[in-house]
Amino acid sequence: METKLVDSLVFSVTYENYMKNIKQDKSNKLLGQWSIKDELVPDLKYAYAYLTASDKLIVKKFHVERFERSKVDEKKWCFIFTKSEDLFVDYSGEVVQGRQYIHSNVLDNADKISSDQVAVRMMQSKEGKSEGNTTKTKQLTTIEQLVKVKNEKFKDREFKDFKLISVFEKEVEQGKSAEEVLTNYFNSLDQ
Repeated sequence: METKLVDSLVFSVTYENYMKNIKQDKSNKLLGQWSIKDELVPDLKYAYAYLTASDKLIVKKFHVERFERSKVDEKKWCFIFTKSEDLFVDYSGEVVQGRQYIHSNVLDNADKISSDQVAVRMMQSKEGKSEGNTTKTKQLTTIEQLVKVKNEKFKDREFKDFKLISVFEKEVEQGKSAEEVLTNYFNSLDQ
């Protein structure tokens, strides 16, 4: 039996649109409006929501019932889904701007992301820093400094209380280094 190379649509969504349209399923289970080649449509059985400015976080998987033409723009497609599930995994492809195509096995078999890392990436996306426009020389925001230190120095550790992130931000803004703040936090958990 021949396996199709792609069976899934990966589409980008901003934090605001994620909160409004993706996090909770819409009652009519209708999503999107994309330009998709007609010949690809019959092969697409799944759709994955990619959260922009989140360091390549996939947040949801949709089981596609069918695609139909958009009522707003007949050149574009939307889909109706039967069910959805939260899926917090890394996307290994390029930054998604609009849509991309992939085989579902790639994302279904990707490593799950820890809940603390999901929270950090959600915060990053909420801040709205565009992945495509970042440069090595730009000044990092407070949250970006904390994320960087967490990923580099404490990647195996988990946050116990996400409400503290805003406290950490204030400490960094008042002059402490992100590394000092997180070192103090994780040391306090060890005691």
